[in-house]
Amino acid sequence: MKLIKNNFVNILLALLFLSITSCDNDETPTPDVPKLGYITKDCKYSVSGVNLRCGELTVLEDYNKPQGRRITLPVVIIPSLSQTPKSDPIVYLEGGPGATPIPVIGEFTTFTELREDRDLIFMAPRGTPGTSTDLSCASTDLSALKACYSKFKSEGIDLEQYSNLNTARDFQELRKGLNLDQWNLFGISYGTTLGMYIMRQDPEGTRSVILDSPTAPNTDVAYSDTFSSIKAIDAMFKKCESDFNCKKRFGDLKQTFLNVLKTVSNTPFEINSDELKECLKVTSIDNKIFLQIVIGCLKEIYTMDRAPALIDAINRQDKNALLRICDITPPTFPQTQGFEGSEDSVGLHFSIYCGEVHYSKYEQGAQETLPTWANGLWELLTPEFITACRNKVWPISPIDQNLVQSVISDKPTLILTGALDPLTNIDEANRAAAGLSNAQSYIVPFTGHGVVIRKCSLELMRDFLSDPLQQIDTSCLSAIPPLQFRTDL
Repeated sequence: MKLIKNNFVNILLALLFLSITSCDNDETPTPDVPKLGYITKDCKYSVSGVNLRCGELTVLEDYNKPQGRRITLPVVIIPSLSQTPKSDPIVYLEGGPGATPIPVIGEFTTFTELREDRDLIFMAPRGTPGTSTDLSCASTDLSALKACYSKFKSEGIDLEQYSNLNTARDFQELRKGLNLDQWNLFGISYGTTLGMYIMRQDPEGTRSVILDSPTAPNTDVAYSDTFSSIKAIDAMFKKCESDFNCKKRFGDLKQTFLNVLKTVSNTPFEINSDELKECLKVTSIDNKIFLQIVIGCLKEIYTMDRAPALIDAINRQDKNALLRICDITPPTFPQTQGFEGSEDSVGLHFSIYCGEVHYSKYEQGAQETLPTWANGLWELLTPEFITACRNKVWPISPIDQNLVQSVISDKPTLILTGALDPLTNIDEANRAAAGLSNAQSYIVPFTGHGVVIRKCSLELMRDFLSDPLQQIDTSCLSAIPPLQFRTDL
């Protein structure tokens, strides 16, 4: 991983200079103090066959300290396919929290439904890879996190400022810097939370909002995600039980699943094949890793049909079967050239979660009825950030709790949720819609996390953007082919 460092001595000298000179937003910048605002720049990134436009936004690290530290955020624009694009582009908000959108730019160049008459705008949020303050850490091990936190603090980085509140202000500054009266927000996964913060921060600049696989600001992410995972696994069991071929091939899938949990809890399944290690991204499988592998398999539409075969192969510890299951050709998209390093910032991830207290309900344990088979899974599904936040490994002051309540807005909003999403289920969509008076919310059948991958979803988004106040035609949803579990692997 690359960590972009700031020279602490130079920053101190720059701050001393600023303290004894005139310093408004229009001052002439020095090499260490870039001018606030947006500037166009030559593109560092590229996608074959697309003429990207690029720039850079410089913002205050702390909006309450106009003479304080400044950070720069890269901006990339995919041009519309139209020669006369509309004046209200789409700005994309990546999930995580902590992920940069730069690597997915190539993928978005293929989404012609979104590019028909609007530009697509991407900005790496503060703290993510590619920005001047990259909060990437090499590991989520607690001792490594402590060292990472201390390192950032020693470099003069104010980790309290890396929040959804400030990122929402950054996007508002970007809109103004691009001289846009309004734009359309499009968030996926945790990017939907950021989208709702921006709705609240910048209502006058928001024309419409698309929330794909949403999580609302008032969601206890750990609690809700745990139930989403259990519900998705339970739905898989029920579907296999009712499917003649699946039942014939895999028998009692639920019992097999429980057998694996017990077996690898006592004796982890060691992966000796380099090819299999590369596929599964692990060297051994214990009970926690097994759960994450299954959830990951159910997340994507091009892998979810293999989930029963995956469970069966791990139960038999059949490495050849696992290699066949891993032999997947996912959708291919153009690559974003010029991006190096990690795609996710561990430091930003923990700064947001520890600062916004997204685990208070989870700490109380399950308050809804779990399926009988799921008893005992609660602790196994505990996210890493809870341990770090609970133990003050990443000490961040909680934000005002009034700011993590439901967002109240009349902005037209389209909410799309995957019916089999193991991370954000329909309960979270309903929570997101609670304060949105002009929301349309739909379930996308036989789909996991991130419904934009479905052509039908893209068509719904296109139609919504053309007239956000009109009810859209959702007939394409009924034409999505049903999920058929693979029994030939």
